[in-house]
Amino acid sequence: IAVRYIAPWVKDKFTDPAVLVMDERGQYVVPVLSGHAGGAVRIAREIASEMGAEAVITTATDLNRKFAVDLFAAENGLMIDDMKAAKEISADILAGEPVGFFSDFPISGAVPKGLYPDRICLRNIWITCLDSGKEGIGKNRLLRLIPQCAAVGIGCRRGMEREALRDRILEAFSENRVTPKSIWALSSIDLKSNEEGIRDLAKEWGIPFLTYEKDELERLSGEFT
Repeated sequence: IAVRYIAPWVKDKFTDPAVLVMDERGQYVVPVLSGHAGGAVRIAREIASEMGAEAVITTATDLNRKFAVDLFAAENGLMIDDMKAAKEISADILAGEPVGFFSDFPISGAVPKGLYPDRICLRNIWITCLDSGKEGIGKNRLLRLIPQCAAVGIGCRRGMEREALRDRILEAFSENRVTPKSIWALSSIDLKSNEEGIRDLAKEWGIPFLTYEKDELERLSGEFT
């Protein structure tokens, strides 16, 4: 019943919300959709713990206590660039095959079991904002996990249209070999807070538009005009 009911709204693993089902006696909690990316497995365990019920977990990586790349990405604010590659990496982990692990950012804590830092394997994970391949690793052997950490500062003439802003931002990112998938916010001075082009672009991309007062910007240190 639950699956039939939600079917018209199911889209993809990146955007589907967590969906859970509980039986009428409150004995079992079942994550039905988006177990890792949406957090359904975690939520099921939390509800089961509170109610004295049993969480019915069927995902292979959870059952075998193995590294799950989609869960790792969700917990660390990373975007999965290729779901097919993510599934292949999960299959390798379950089979006990080594997976290479590279990061352009500092890693705190232990690297998950089954991943081998700075070692090129049959399949590899690369945490990066670069919009390119990694030297020595073929594209079909590499999964990029992209931190959404780029804030785009915008100064523009009044009345600039969304399309023109979008094109210039994408051009700037392309020139610097940075993927636009890393963008998490647009920002500007508070005088631009009602600029329709910027507001419309932020809405199109589903990210916040942040504005700051002139005095606040002038107090910042750095090399800029």
